[in-house]
Amino acid sequence: MTTSSTSSSAGSDHRAIERKFVDKVNELLEERDGPVVVFGISLKGKTTPEKWAIVQKNLVATVACLRKQTDPNYLIVVAGHDKPNLGKFAERVCWLEAEWERPTDPSQYSNDKQKKRRLLLSQLRKTNIDNFYFFTLDADDYLDRDICSYIRTHNNKTGYYIDKGYIYDVSNGSLGTLSLETAPFYRLCGSCAAFWMTRADLPESYMDKTTIWHKLLDHTHFPEAMEELGRPIEPLPFFGGLYFLNHGASNVQEKGTNASKSARALRWRIRSASKVANVLRRFHVRLPEVPAQVDGAPASSSSTADAESGGGDSSGQPSLELS
Repeated sequence: MTTSSTSSSAGSDHRAIERKFVDKVNELLEERDGPVVVFGISLKGKTTPEKWAIVQKNLVATVACLRKQTDPNYLIVVAGHDKPNLGKFAERVCWLEAEWERPTDPSQYSNDKQKKRRLLLSQLRKTNIDNFYFFTLDADDYLDRDICSYIRTHNNKTGYYIDKGYIYDVSNGSLGTLSLETAPFYRLCGSCAAFWMTRADLPESYMDKTTIWHKLLDHTHFPEAMEELGRPIEPLPFFGGLYFLNHGASNVQEKGTNASKSARALRWRIRSASKVANVLRRFHVRLPEVPAQVDGAPASSSSTADAESGGGDSSGQPSLELS
């Protein structure tokens, strides 16, 4: 097969995937009341089989957590280079495949993530969706079960962000608190904000840099950027997110920027085992060991959260109750 015919075939495949995405979004929209909350996930590409297994497992856990939302009027859309195996959750997720070359250097990851968000939004533009909230979500973080309900109930038509949440570090077993008293959640984690979207806000393609999305490149300044745009977003009044760090396939690990975040998780860790168990229960997370420490000493492996949740899996990583 010639190069031109191969490129033509690949292009046809991408168009077919895009049509399937549009059709599936429209089908799911018929079952939902507006305004919907769209959880948009940019999935990193496959590098090694070992890391890809972690990426897929984390994505399944994230989707499982989203499925616990108390308000069902949401969509989950995912863009990536490699289609993940989502098992029983696949039918509720709308998938798009990136057609550009996958990044090979960690310095390219942020740009790749932005392109995938623009890809998702440009294809949503082709659907029957009305004005909606687009929540930027990574494939390895967890959100509080009431986020969709709160956003839709209050419906300020600008957006919301998470300034209070938690950070769990797999490498040192610490569950820390992120807040205005320590560090705002959105300053450390990109899974932190929902933006009100009208059709005029949606890019025409992943290459379109003329919309609001080209001004929202840095999550550490989302509230300030929206203020400058005359569209101020409001903080959620509860601890809205759980940032999952150092699991073996994260961008910050590959970039080498994880050390300071690990130190913060340890510095602001929750010392009470019962409080840790309550947090994990809220996010439907179960761990092989509770990461709390009492009076500076590591908690024992036979912990409250372990006993109540049935423990984690054999990999030693957090896992979700996939029910």
